[in-house]
This record gives sequence, structure tokens and C-alpha cells, in this order.
Amino acid sequence: MNGYILAILLLQPAPTPWDSLEAPSWTRLPERPSNNQLECVPYREDFWSVALIDGAVMVRARSTSRVVEALPFKYSPQMDQRGDRRVLQVSDGWLVGFDAGEFGGGLWWFGQDGQASRRLRPLTGAPAHAADPFRAENVLGFTSLGGQTLVLMGLDHLSRRSGRAFGVNQDTGGNWQLVPVAVFDGSAEAWLAEDERLYVITEGGLWTLKSDGRVKQWPGLDLGPVGPADSLVRATDGALYVGLRHYVLRLEETGGVLDQTWFAPSDCLTLRMRERCECAARKR
Repeated sequence: MNGYILAILLLQPAPTPWDSLEAPSWTRLPERPSNNQLECVPYREDFWSVALIDGAVMVRARSTSRVVEALPFKYSPQMDQRGDRRVLQVSDGWLVGFDAGEFGGGLWWFGQDGQASRRLRPLTGAPAHAADPFRAENVLGFTSLGGQTLVLMGLDHLSRRSGRAFGVNQDTGGNWQLVPVAVFDGSAEAWLAEDERLYVITEGGLWTLKSDGRVKQWPGLDLGPVGPADSLVRATDGALYVGLRHYVLRLEETGGVLDQTWFAPSDCLTLRMRERCECAARKR
């Protein structure tokens, strides 16, 4: 299986079809939405996924189903082995990460048949953001950077944020261990690995992590009102596209600055807060 496991989405309805971001159903906004509109967005329930399909940026409604990736064995869940489950096959078994939000989560190693297992935990003194009250071990996903397997851990709960990246290595005795790699200002909501660089979206904006360990947060981008982000892709024109709540955002790196272009559904271009966050203007 070469480390790739198909995700089983439980209780998932039939997926909505993909729609081109250039189709009439989407409109490029002339400017960033006003603060009043952005403050309204957290009350909306329309979330968008983005993908690059045949060279075009495509959009569809995000699935809200739990992610439970497949394992070839059964086990009796212990504490911190509930919620979303993400799986990576390794040479001597499986790395399995769990995320149950504020109810916990963690990373475990299972042997090939699942009979043996061991929890993998960061060292107590592993670096964390100065404002991180959790040092959460919830596993958000696996990725790789410069040939190194990474696990992204974190938790955003109420107004508190936690986000870190760890390398997953075997020591000389063959035991798996976590090695601190990067600290973010919140949990990784979406990410994109490209050669020697990893792009990470948090509620605080866009971060880049290079294979040499250098970390950068791009200035001028706050996605708190329109998060959580769902997906991140690189278009053929070099720009990044982020699937968000109500909006899709295009980011282009220009001279160390992020140029932002916002897209909204054409049937709901402008928002206003009344009894709920409602559409105030549509494309004619």
C-alpha cells in the first residue's frame, strides 16, 4: 500500500459535484470583504473545499463527516483513541493519530497485526507557542518535508490555540519517537507540501516551514472570522487557493507580501447580520 490508506468517511452523503471557480456561480470580489461582513461569517454554515482538477481550481461544499482511515485489524479503543483517525503505514506497522477535539487525542504506534501498541508523546519540554495553553497532542494529519515524515498536532478550542509539527523517527533501537520541528500560533487547518517547503494555514494566517527548519508567518492575513480552512492548493499560475467558510481566497506571494483576492458565491456576494448572517446582495 506504500503508506497510502483510503479514508472511510462515515455517514457521508453523496458528495456535491465540483464547480469551477471561474463559473458564473462564483464571483471575484473587487476588494476584501468589510469588517462587518467578516464578523458575520462565523454564524454561517457554508464551508468550501478547493482542489486542482485538470489544471483548474475547483470548488465544492465541504464534507462534515468524520474521517476514519482504514486499518487491517480491530482494537479496543483506549483513552485518546477516539474521534477522527488518520493512518500512516510504516516499516514495522502503523502510525495512527486520533483527534477528538477538546476531548483529547494522540499518536500511537501499532504493530503489523495490531496486537502490540505504544503511545508516542512529545517530551515534556518540547517547544510550544508562548500563548499555547494546551500543548495538545491531537493528530491533525501526516505529511512529509524533505524526505522527513511529519505529524501535525494541535487544538483550537474556544479562544485558545495550540499547534506544532514533529518529525517522526526511529531511534537506534527501532522505537518511534517525536522530534520537535516547528511551532505555530494555532492548529494546522490545511497544508500543502512542495519539495523543500510546507505551507500551513492556521486561524492566524499562512505559515511556511522549510526543510532546514526555518519557519515564517506571512504578515497581513487573519483568517479567524472565516475559518477553519478546509483545503489549500497551488494553481498553475503559481497562486495559492484556500477553501474557507463562505469564501475562497487566492493568495499570491509578491515581494514578501501576500496579495489577496476574495471569491464569494454569486448568489450571496454581500452579508449582513440580522437575526442571522444573511445574504444582502446577489449577482445580477
